[in-house]
Amino acid sequence: MNAHPASHHTPPAPPRAGTVGDDVLRVHELIGADDPRPQCGAGKDEPVDEWRRAVNCPDCR
Repeated sequence: MNAHPASHHTPPAPPRAGTVGDDVLRVHELIGADDPRPQCGAGKDEPVDEWRRAVNCPDCR
């Protein structure tokens, strides 16, 4: 019998990710919770849509 209580570790949250404008294939890592801009600076004045997808922008990695 295990004398130690089960430890529950929560995995780290994945980075926030999103696409910019009409380009829905390149997924950027977003700056932060209150700042939905891509870390690489893409799409300066274009809308950002947040997704639960893997980041694939080479400049954001």
